[in-house]
Amino acid sequence: MNRELAMTRERSNELELALSTAMIAAGGVLLGVQLDTLRRVHGTGYGGVAMGLFVALFATALVARRATLPRDALGWWGTLGSLFGVAFVVGGVLVPGGPWMFVELALLTWLFARTRAAPGLFVTPAAVISLAVMLLFRLWLTFQASRGEFQVGTIEVPLISRLPDDFLGDFQHITIGSFTADDLMFPATEGLDFPATSAVWAFGFVQVIVGLAWRARAAREHEDDRIHATIRRLPPELARLVERLLPEDEWPQLGLHALSERKLEKRIEELVRERVGRAREIDERLRRLARGEQGTDTGFGAQIAGALEPPRDDPPGPPKEQS
Repeated sequence: MNRELAMTRERSNELELALSTAMIAAGGVLLGVQLDTLRRVHGTGYGGVAMGLFVALFATALVARRATLPRDALGWWGTLGSLFGVAFVVGGVLVPGGPWMFVELALLTWLFARTRAAPGLFVTPAAVISLAVMLLFRLWLTFQASRGEFQVGTIEVPLISRLPDDFLGDFQHITIGSFTADDLMFPATEGLDFPATSAVWAFGFVQVIVGLAWRARAAREHEDDRIHATIRRLPPELARLVERLLPEDEWPQLGLHALSERKLEKRIEELVRERVGRAREIDERLRRLARGEQGTDTGFGAQIAGALEPPRDDPPGPPKEQS
């Protein structure tokens, strides 16, 4: 019965990984296209995806010492899907050119290096917010270029901007962040349909982020099932005791994910020894408190000692008189 349940859960994990990978791929395609005014589809080039893959690989290399490799084909599949998902979403939000692109690359590399976890990269709320802000910045540049204004914005100089245009005209406004249509990979023949393109990019961005979160959930469940299978090789009573000592929600923090079978068994043994020893120490201290060895503490100390004392049965009171 347990074997059939394990096979069912494995098939469920495979299906979830397949669907999440398909969602990531579909979102990556949408982030890589743009529409002109005739609603014809154009690509944004491979430079963004290459930059995104560089960010994913470089972030992984920065934490190679504390990272762990997947232990089976399903784990490798999820990790590759995660790497390409990060490449797609980074390529979709990066500004194709300009000095700010290098600032975005450095920020994203730092974010993904901090959130590296086995068996792949995952996107935290901080990273999602940063990616969303970068996407809004790229959409703003695209909006500016669709209106024929190839700069991030302009600032009017006080007093000088009120003078006639033919007098000090070049000094009345300060241009911020000039760029060209080639920097944004605009279609060469027709203009850009900004509303349609922005909708496609936003939908693709959401698809990739949801796919990455779904993939991370499926990968975690796959690792949890592998740990459950290792523990359940023990006798039933002992296995239940180990699972109570090591709750499932603590396994990622305890470093049990993506360990080899031998290292997983040794790590579980170390954790059980540590927690049983701690429980015995606490039990001994409770016995001392029960023997009245807590000393003469008053106030806060006495309240804590009273909370740790075992409950006592109330003595039977006098019988109540019946009316």
